[in-house]
Amino acid sequence: MDTGEIRVVTFGEFELFGSNGRHISADDMHSAVMTKFLLYLLTHRDHMCSKEELIENLWREGEIENPAGALKNITYRVRTYLKKALGDEDFIVGTRGAYAWNSEIKTALDLEEFETCYNKMMHPGLFPDDRIAWGEKAVNLYTGPFGQNVGDMLWASNLSMYYQTRYLNVVNELIAMYRKADEQEKIVSLANQALGFDPLNEMMYCYLIEALIASKQCQLAEEVYQSATKRIYEGLGVRNPKSLAQVHEKILTMSKGVKANSITDVCNDFEEENVEGAFFCGYPVFREIYRLEARKIARMGNKEYVLLFSVESRRASMGAMMTKADEFMLNKGMHRFEEVLDYSLRVGDVVSRYSDYQYIVLLSACTKEASALVAERILRKFGVSNTNDDLKLTYSLEEVSMENGRLHNRNQELRELREESAS
Repeated sequence: MDTGEIRVVTFGEFELFGSNGRHISADDMHSAVMTKFLLYLLTHRDHMCSKEELIENLWREGEIENPAGALKNITYRVRTYLKKALGDEDFIVGTRGAYAWNSEIKTALDLEEFETCYNKMMHPGLFPDDRIAWGEKAVNLYTGPFGQNVGDMLWASNLSMYYQTRYLNVVNELIAMYRKADEQEKIVSLANQALGFDPLNEMMYCYLIEALIASKQCQLAEEVYQSATKRIYEGLGVRNPKSLAQVHEKILTMSKGVKANSITDVCNDFEEENVEGAFFCGYPVFREIYRLEARKIARMGNKEYVLLFSVESRRASMGAMMTKADEFMLNKGMHRFEEVLDYSLRVGDVVSRYSDYQYIVLLSACTKEASALVAERILRKFGVSNTNDDLKLTYSLEEVSMENGRLHNRNQELRELREESAS
């Protein structure tokens, strides 16, 4: 039998390309179970799949009343569809209640080609250029998680995790080699591709930021850092991931790398567009601003205040167990509260999310009494916008100070030394 080669894409969107130029996709079949059946046969084409094996991997236990009849029906529908779409061949063969993809039809699966590229790349005896070539071929084959169209069946989930792990292994190896060759643009491109598939991967953000720093794109690196910390916090509940915080230190210590012609050039770089409302930032930046303000206050003798706002569930605060409904309500409340802060504070005030359900605010040039008035005004505005009686907003007020920090201890030591010298 010579039908030419059938090419199968299993990464990302499931697709088949026939030798006759025809193409079919999961969307064309309009049936998730038909897609599951076909994908399972293709990825297990090394053996005849028994009726029991197919039923177990196409439906959950108790999902349908007559699985044997449903399997027979699906087999007929897929056979009919393939003949109509790809040609009059026996793509699926069967015997004694078992089915398989026809081994006489030449078939190329992207995951098998990926596996070949992976093994070649990981061979320690290859020259670096050859390893890079195999690695780049592998990442080009990986166009998304395996089996996107088959839901959360265990066999598909296991294969998806397996190939995602291997894909990330290739990415890590390539980036290590790109670094040695100072190929920063390739690192940026590859890290962005990987983040498209795994948007909560902290290490990929670190690779991306470090490559941008090396390319003197510090402003873009800062924007990526801010976006990364927000995404990881929202997705994983992790505040200030350690690896990202370490990379961020490199951004803060980077010089521009280009000599300024005048102080005007420097000041132009400081300019901010659309300066309205408070300055929202990540907590590490907020902490550095607080420390700077504390230094200024210690020298100038004036006072400033910081507010910690907490959005709470009245029911949970009275000892009731936190439920998913409570979490949903609190997350909506935090979003609403952020909007209130945005239009209630002034230019010069600094705001950061401190925890899941808390915001911290640094008020500039504000007395204690005025700070309390600001806080009460925010409470009233939140109360007007809040439609859930179980949601409440509280705050605490504290003076900006170095008294509990390392700087205060050092300043105290210096004062004592001066007093000893004077005496």
